[in-house]
Amino acid sequence: MACKLVDAGGGHGRRLNERRYWHSVRRAWSLAALLVSVNAGCGPAFRPVPNFDPGEVKTPEPIEGTSLTLLWRSRPFRGPSAPIAHDDTIAFLGGSDRKVVALDLVSGKKRWSHRVSGPLLGGVLFDGTTVYAATSRPDGKVRAFDPPSGNKLWEAHTGDVEAPLVLVDKTIVVLTQAQGAYGLGSGTGKVLWHLALGSSAIPPTPLAGGEVLITSHDSLFRIHARDGRVLLRRHAPGAVVGSWVDHAGVLIAATGDSLLVAIRPDSLDLAWSVRLDGPLLGPPDVVGDTAYAVTQPGSLYRVLLNDPVRAEKLGDPTWPPTAAAARFGEVVLLGGSDGTI
Repeated sequence: MACKLVDAGGGHGRRLNERRYWHSVRRAWSLAALLVSVNAGCGPAFRPVPNFDPGEVKTPEPIEGTSLTLLWRSRPFRGPSAPIAHDDTIAFLGGSDRKVVALDLVSGKKRWSHRVSGPLLGGVLFDGTTVYAATSRPDGKVRAFDPPSGNKLWEAHTGDVEAPLVLVDKTIVVLTQAQGAYGLGSGTGKVLWHLALGSSAIPPTPLAGGEVLITSHDSLFRIHARDGRVLLRRHAPGAVVGSWVDHAGVLIAATGDSLLVAIRPDSLDLAWSVRLDGPLLGPPDVVGDTAYAVTQPGSLYRVLLNDPVRAEKLGDPTWPPTAAAARFGEVVLLGGSDGTI
């Protein structure tokens, strides 16, 4: 940068031009610093793999009256959502508190946390190498994270998501609340296809041959996961309220119409149905040839999946249940509205 100094008025002109020169230099450096900060903000924030120390591991505590043992208790954020993903050492969670968190399975301590711009209502997905999570309003994006460090690998805008994500044939299948269904490339987040289907909070169900079952409020769709081709459509057998469970060649689901139903995955035709005493709270837990289901009035059912299928009422809980039943060893676990299991 050149500057001509002129002595006029007893050196006053020289001092004036010197001040102008240094002002211009400072403005140039300020502009350079601004450009550097903008460029840094536009790129993905890199996080080194944290040096994690689990510290002192608590002694396991037996839970009175059960065969269960409490290893640790942790509250990494408010409102965790299902499903929770994990490998041999880390559990990955998302929730309404707008965070994706990695917890150490030995100690329950936080390994890393990544804040996003919307609640995660459909849990997280883990394929062994990458963690995927989707947000609802106002963000409406699907993101991929590096499991050891929590670094964001990519993000894609799809619209508000409440249903869990599913990976089929290297394609992330995404169901949105208002924008239909998307297929995203698992490695890049690139949109492979988009279908304007009805909204749904029911997770897609992987089928044989790289296909996937998508459940809307009133219809069932069998779709090719790689290109989004609709192969078959049928009316839904009721208002499905949870995931489909694969058992002995059929898919079993609970409905808000007081029915436990089964469909054949190839034709999507109804295989059987059994009526209970009220709307079901979630998907049945199937163990062997038996399914366990809980209804809104508070009844626990054991459904024998032999031919013919029949339901047996086991009893009425003394508190209003708020979740589906879960078989664990020799016991069936039920969650109540008072926070008791």
